[in-house]
Amino acid sequence: MIFKRILFLMVVFFSIIAVRGNTRTDELRKTLTHAPDSAKAAILVNLAKTFEAVNADSCAFYARKASETAQKMKQDAVLIEAETILDRFVFENKDYMKSTGHRKNILDATLRLRDWNLAAQAYYDIAQTWLLRYNYAEAIDYLKKGLEIAKERNNPELLRDYYQSLITAYQKLHNMNAVSEYYALLVDVNRQIDAKAHNEQIAALQAKSGTRIPASGAQANGQADENSPSPITGIIIIWAILATLSLAGVIIFYRYRITAINTKNQKVMEDTVRDIDAVKSNQTAIFQFLTQYAYTGINKLHGNIDRFTSEQGIDLPSAMDDALSRINSDVFALYGFFQNFLLLLEAQSGQLKPELNTVNIPQLATNLLADYESFAAANDIQLVNDVQNNVFAMADERMIDTVLRNMMSNAFKYAPKGGLITLGAKENYETMEVWVTDDGIGLDSEQASKLFELSENLTLPGIPDIKGYGLGLAVCKALVETCKGRIWAETKPGEGFCIRFSLPKAVSREIMVQS
Repeated sequence: MIFKRILFLMVVFFSIIAVRGNTRTDELRKTLTHAPDSAKAAILVNLAKTFEAVNADSCAFYARKASETAQKMKQDAVLIEAETILDRFVFENKDYMKSTGHRKNILDATLRLRDWNLAAQAYYDIAQTWLLRYNYAEAIDYLKKGLEIAKERNNPELLRDYYQSLITAYQKLHNMNAVSEYYALLVDVNRQIDAKAHNEQIAALQAKSGTRIPASGAQANGQADENSPSPITGIIIIWAILATLSLAGVIIFYRYRITAINTKNQKVMEDTVRDIDAVKSNQTAIFQFLTQYAYTGINKLHGNIDRFTSEQGIDLPSAMDDALSRINSDVFALYGFFQNFLLLLEAQSGQLKPELNTVNIPQLATNLLADYESFAAANDIQLVNDVQNNVFAMADERMIDTVLRNMMSNAFKYAPKGGLITLGAKENYETMEVWVTDDGIGLDSEQASKLFELSENLTLPGIPDIKGYGLGLAVCKALVETCKGRIWAETKPGEGFCIRFSLPKAVSREIMVQS
């Protein structure tokens, strides 16, 4: 019977609360209908608050409306309330990405209001979401910005939270020097907080006992006056001294230990780096030896085949003549591969040093097109020289010649019968630009992004007589960057292919002669 009465009273109680809540909600909705635009954001926030404990969806709906209205009306104080409500929901649901967005809106509003206490807290809150998303670098960035404000506001409790979060982030990044630095700052701010607590405790004791801390000792006659120290004061002073000495001992111990650990770790890392460098150096030397040996052998084989096929008085059968031509083509391709491989090894090991001089691009282009003229005619491909006069680069001429030949070989590989290959160059403000284009099959954006990477094996249909091993464009990138330049591709499927590179511009020969 008693249980039924209690249950009845609870139902009545919650019914009254619900009725009062609905009445409050109806009043706010009516007010919202007739309210001016400047008051609507505040009313929407109040509506969100009435639903916060009973209906999460309605609360979030009105909070979003309040946020949108406050942003439109530039009412930052109301915007902070609305975004705080929205952040509470998404944070409880562990949606830290959305929580970061809401907290950034809160931060922007506090900065506009110049409310530095709220701004310092907002920086800290955003950093916590980045820590939960395992993005420690971003968290550190926000913590350092907020830390400056917290220092200016002289808020020891907030400073302690900042130092603890920075220590956590730097521990995840294995930066022990930063951990040691912020640990020392944390100890110092904890000392300030303890001192503040002691002062408050003393003030409470004084208020309770009606006494105060004396400023001087007892009188000479041994009778205590109103300024004589109380026994409690002596105990507190002794306790403070002992606590300070203990804390100083702990700090010295841990700083010594952290320094020793850092020194040991640094030595291990240096030894590891030296071992890795030694292995890399040995590997590079072995690769260079083997490549140079193979390169020399293939060069001799190519020369022997040329001499054999050019001997006078030898009438070879057509089948054997075709086979020798194919073998010679393959050997020539392999010769080019080892030439590129040697250059790439030298570039990656840092042994390739450019000899920077003024490079006459028009002359280089003329010689290059002349070398490819017979091959272009045999494949029914038209060569176009679109190089402007007086285009000079500050680069290594041997490297740029290799780059252009690799780019031309790439163009011949994909240009169709009856197609067009263009070699062009022009001057820009501080650089000069060179390009090679063909009207072949082209590439999509994903394929184009992998052209200069050795980790990808990009195979496309081309002219059967042109052999390649995928090193040419990687070598182009290494050589152009060695000459302080930049290389890139421009292409679309079915619209041909263009490779461009830019280099620092040199003074033209005509200007140099006049000067």
